[in-house]
Amino acid sequence: MFAPVGKGLVVVSSFLVALNGVIHIFHNVLNPWCTGGQTCVGPALRWNTGDTGFTADSNADGWRTVLTTDLNTVLDVWSPILFGFILLSTSSARIRSSHSMIGTIAYSWTRMGTFLLIVALFGAFGYCGNFGIVTGMVCSFSAAYCFAVHFMGFVGGTRPCLNEEGEVSGTPLFDRIMSKRPGAFGSGVKMSQERKAAAANVAKSKRPSAAPAKPSKSAYKGAKGPSNKSAVTGKQAYTTTQPFHARYR
Repeated sequence: MFAPVGKGLVVVSSFLVALNGVIHIFHNVLNPWCTGGQTCVGPALRWNTGDTGFTADSNADGWRTVLTTDLNTVLDVWSPILFGFILLSTSSARIRSSHSMIGTIAYSWTRMGTFLLIVALFGAFGYCGNFGIVTGMVCSFSAAYCFAVHFMGFVGGTRPCLNEEGEVSGTPLFDRIMSKRPGAFGSGVKMSQERKAAAANVAKSKRPSAAPAKPSKSAYKGAKGPSNKSAVTGKQAYTTTQPFHARYR
């Protein structure tokens, strides 16, 4: 009873954090920086005209507040949506099995609770106004629940991730959707096994055939004449009386 509730709280928190990140990017960050009083190239770039020099840095306060190599700005702008993606990824068995960091979070109630608390403090409360506060409170409650059920022994051997089958996933959000795309990281286990078998067959077909083993000296003992030697080697008979070109065909 307690473990399914915890799993549900983790999933709800994941969707809220991801939505919080999307709202932050598209509603609060990607505003039209170029107003009507300027020459614009789309809603995000200003074109210098008039007294403004051709090479004047007029897009620093717009474009480079989102797309920049400044680590502080990148973390501040993109951390909510990054946290949301990580939380959603814990529900995918395929991603958990291929990324050790995701599996480390998903397979422990205490680690999941710690990560939810970090998300609430650094990726929810300070973003998107009231929605960010609601998201942070849900994440904080989910974190407290994860800690409580773990230390009180209510979860047994279960895990906080949505499905625990490892290589076999029951999560429709990632694994079943991505399985329709050949080559995607979410493709089904059956497709992966078929690809491995096909690759093994191709490698086997390209492998050079082994050279026939040379008969040992003991095989020639007692052999008299070219006919016996031919029988041992399995090749066309050759003798010193044969022409050169016939000897080495």
